[in-house]
Amino acid sequence: MKKRTKIILAVAAAVIAFLLLVFAAGGAAVSAFSLMKLNSVEQQLAELQTYSFGGSDKAQEDDVRIAGSYVIKSTKHISDAYLSGNSSGLNEKDSETLKMASDVLKKIIKDGMSDYEKELAVYEWMTKELSFDSGMLVVVPETTQDSDNPYGVLKFHNAVCVGYATTFRLFMQMLDIPCMVVHNSELGHSWDLVQLGEGWYHVDIFSDSNVTNYSHFNLNDAMMTQYQSWNTEFFPEAKELKYCYIAQHASEPKDIYAVPAEMRKALEDKAPFVSYRVKTEDDMSALMLIFEQVSSYASYTEELGSIYLDYYNAELDEGYLAYCSFEYTEEESGDDYGNDLDEKTVEKINEAVDKSFSDLTQIMDDDYYDDTEDFTDDEG
Repeated sequence: MKKRTKIILAVAAAVIAFLLLVFAAGGAAVSAFSLMKLNSVEQQLAELQTYSFGGSDKAQEDDVRIAGSYVIKSTKHISDAYLSGNSSGLNEKDSETLKMASDVLKKIIKDGMSDYEKELAVYEWMTKELSFDSGMLVVVPETTQDSDNPYGVLKFHNAVCVGYATTFRLFMQMLDIPCMVVHNSELGHSWDLVQLGEGWYHVDIFSDSNVTNYSHFNLNDAMMTQYQSWNTEFFPEAKELKYCYIAQHASEPKDIYAVPAEMRKALEDKAPFVSYRVKTEDDMSALMLIFEQVSSYASYTEELGSIYLDYYNAELDEGYLAYCSFEYTEEESGDDYGNDLDEKTVEKINEAVDKSFSDLTQIMDDDYYDDTEDFTDDEG
């Protein structure tokens, strides 16, 4: 069986905006780019992973240009002003950024919270409150001037990945939690590395925005490499899973064959994910097979609605972690063709289509699952 590995190139909105302009110049319709977020940001951005952004990777955190247009800029002067209580050195724009960020922290941070609880509160606020505009694939701001910095993100809720990453870093630095903005080797995406205790963890707010299923929250390097590549010699190593939300909530299945029923209940309850710890590679492969088959059944049904399932596995010190995240999407409104036709006409159309295509074999038949290739092989 082929592993359905999702290699994500979470491209900044600049690429979308740039390519849209190119197509528009050639007379192509904007709809050709499928701006609507039909399944997930990750699934559709993966189609752009062969795009060349130009330039070469840099062994530095700030002043790196992403997707050819957006620059990662330091906001340490703003967090320093917050921590010192002295904002007299900030300009008007930075002062407004500080006030907006401070107001958010006052709302979501409670006394006695640990660093992890503070980080989780920020993650949940950002992924729920900073949503994509009008269901679009990625945010294409009306103005690109501030979409890559906390000012634009907090004021307009309009951002590219750089904006999400620098805003999350600003919050962390204001909370005195070490955090870095990471960029991928192709200079097409950025996310964060946050330090909790002695360990570092990957957080990609952009990829979880408007979903909040924790699939990109506090991952280690082994998990993040299934999505991205980056300069591992420059950025700190992330090897722990202590504060990985998905790993924290993983259970050991008592019966592998009971997992489909557990997933059905999780989907009915609108759970964000299911995750399991298993000891053997065979059990991990069995879980991945179950995830794939459940995905083929449950992606779009009258009972459960439209759901995008994304599944991965990671090797642990002892055994494996297998997890499947869920993204519940609203049914897209569209034309319901045939309502204005009489029943006899509709019946004739159905018969004509059936006559011409009924001999074709669907690819998702029973034979599809006969092959049992190793799930740990990557496709890209």
